[in-house]
Amino acid sequence: MLRIQSSVVMVGEAQVETDFYVPLDVIMTNSGAGVPRYWRTGDFKRSLLEVGLETGSGRFLSVTVTQSPKGASRKVAAAPASQPQQPGIPVFELGTLKEDFTDEKGPFLLHVGADFVWLDLAPGQAHLHELRYDRLRFLLGPENVWLGLVVEGLTELQLSELWEGTQRVEEAAS
Repeated sequence: MLRIQSSVVMVGEAQVETDFYVPLDVIMTNSGAGVPRYWRTGDFKRSLLEVGLETGSGRFLSVTVTQSPKGASRKVAAAPASQPQQPGIPVFELGTLKEDFTDEKGPFLLHVGADFVWLDLAPGQAHLHELRYDRLRFLLGPENVWLGLVVEGLTELQLSELWEGTQRVEEAAS
């Protein structure tokens, strides 16, 4: 799991892309230059999530769901309840990320709501506090472990593309 060491307040917005082939891609419009480091999770056959981090600082740059695990995408009525928030983008600890790509097997769920998607990196664990940036809510647990991401303000078209994309991946994996 990734651990957040601090946060940074920045000006900009999160660009959210959804489509049939890559269900979810969130990119910071103020991304720095240089080659990012990537932390990846999933089972690496039927599920894959990739997080881009700035090499020098560990600042969050992007998250991409390229494959959603079968049965792990579901429609829900509500996002996780808001907890105490502070503004900012997470800066992650890079100590365990020695290579350009660090793979860590683990489950994740993708919950689709009326105008949001919730990327649940620690199913069953409740978050204690949040970082908020634009329409992103970074959910944090004990010792600042990153538990998930809620992307709010999605359009019906984006939600439809995201849902269809997750179902395509599930069908292809069958």
